[in-house]
Amino acid sequence: MSRNTIEMHRLTELVRLHRMGAGKREIARLLAISPTTERQYRQALSKAGVLAGAVEELPDLAVLQAAVRDGLPPQTPPQQLSSIAAWAEPIGAMVGRGAEAQAIYDCLRLQEPTFTGSLSAVRGHEPKPAKGVSTDPTSPAPRPAAAPGLPNGPAPPPVPRQNSICAL
Repeated sequence: MSRNTIEMHRLTELVRLHRMGAGKREIARLLAISPTTERQYRQALSKAGVLAGAVEELPDLAVLQAAVRDGLPPQTPPQQLSSIAAWAEPIGAMVGRGAEAQAIYDCLRLQEPTFTGSLSAVRGHEPKPAKGVSTDPTSPAPRPAAAPGLPNGPAPPPVPRQNSICAL
C-alpha cells in the first residue's frame, strides 16, 4: 500500500494550524486529508521539533522536507513472485509447441501434484503477440493476391493441429 502524500504548502499549513492550537480532527478536515495522514505527518514533524514555535515564524520548506524525509521514509512494496515461477520452463516449452493458456493450465493441474497456480497466472506468463498479429486459430489467414482469372485467389493451406501438447 502506498503512503498518502501531501503538498508542501499544505504541510506548512499543518504546522501553522497546529501552532495556532487547532485540534487534529479540525486540521485534517481543513486540509482535506485523512486523520491517519494528519497523524503520520504530525508525528514526523513533532519528532523533528518543527511543531513548536510562534505562528508568525513558520519553518522553511527545506526544513519541512528534511523532517518528513527523516520521519517518513519511503515505503517499498514487497517483491511479488508469480505463483507459477517454478513451472516457467515447462510452460515455455508448451507455449513453444503452440499450446494455449487453458491447455497449459489443465496439463499442469492434472500432471503436477504440487501445482497451485491459476489460469490467470498462466495467461500472464504467456508471451504477448506482436501488434496486428492474431493468435486466434479460427481467424482467416492473410490471403495472397488474387491470381488472374480467380475472384478471391487460392485458398489458404489448412493449419495442422497438434494433439500431444501436454507432454512434459
